[in-house]
Amino acid sequence: MSTHRNIDRICIGIIIAALLFTVLFMNGSRLGITAIVDEDAETYTGSENFTSKDMDGSWDTEGATFIELSGDTAEIEGNGAYTYDGSVYITGAGRYVFTGRLNDGSIVVDAYESSKVYIMLDGVEISCTDSAALLVNQAEKVFLTLADGSDNRLLCGDTYSDEAVSDKVTGAIHTHDDLTINGSGSLEIEAGYMHGIVSKDDLVITGGEVSITAKEDGLHVNDAVKITDADISISSGDDGIHSDGSFLIEGGKLTINECYEGIEAVTIEVAGGDTLIYSEDDGLNANGGSGDMFGMGGRPMSMPSGVSGPDMENTVNKPEIETESEENDEEETYIH
Repeated sequence: MSTHRNIDRICIGIIIAALLFTVLFMNGSRLGITAIVDEDAETYTGSENFTSKDMDGSWDTEGATFIELSGDTAEIEGNGAYTYDGSVYITGAGRYVFTGRLNDGSIVVDAYESSKVYIMLDGVEISCTDSAALLVNQAEKVFLTLADGSDNRLLCGDTYSDEAVSDKVTGAIHTHDDLTINGSGSLEIEAGYMHGIVSKDDLVITGGEVSITAKEDGLHVNDAVKITDADISISSGDDGIHSDGSFLIEGGKLTINECYEGIEAVTIEVAGGDTLIYSEDDGLNANGGSGDMFGMGGRPMSMPSGVSGPDMENTVNKPEIETESEENDEEETYIH
């Protein structure tokens, strides 16, 4: 009998605890209990390829750290950043708003590996003769937002320092972690050393007007490149876009005005947007550079949205390829 009584008491206790938690959950705010919400949590809305944070190009600057660049130094109002030897260092998660001009330095992100860092450029010009203008050594993810109506420029020299070369820094923007570029302003990148934007993880671009001139690749990415709702123009000496993983465009406009190969990736998916490529060799190459499986060059072509490589050779929806050659040596690939 005592065993049954103990079981009954346990059941009654569980029921009472459940009722208590229900009351607290429904009336927490009136009782002064505040739920903890992760404001940096990312959810997928509308597209399975872009998170709500990827698409948010107009985040609230209240409580952000404001940094005014001024020649060889900067004025910082807030926490999480400091200046040293002409550069600005970000050391923690948070929101940072930049204005002004830096003569010869960088924005360097060196935060915890779990940190999400939000950087807004609002009328910024950064010149760096011997390294990346924006260098992300460590963070979980960096969001680079181009403020509405702002014009921004990142300029890099043609020779990087021994330290930068030793650290294998090769981009005007160089990040070891995920990078998202969004917003509705403009960004001009001039990369005299090697690549325009380098990401060792994913690169996502969901807004803004981005113009890149690079000695080698315009975009050079280890994992995935994902683009939508942006206006991107690239002039490069080698690949317009190079990805060791996948390439996806869902919307927006991509123009590669000058390159050797247009887009080179393991897989290429065109799900929307307008893409125009002027290339010396393949416009699209979805076979890691060999050109055997999915190389498109030599003739103008129009490819419908939704066609993807490397299964392009076997798909029913092959693009119509005109056989007339261009008058000049460049090849035009038009995808819409």
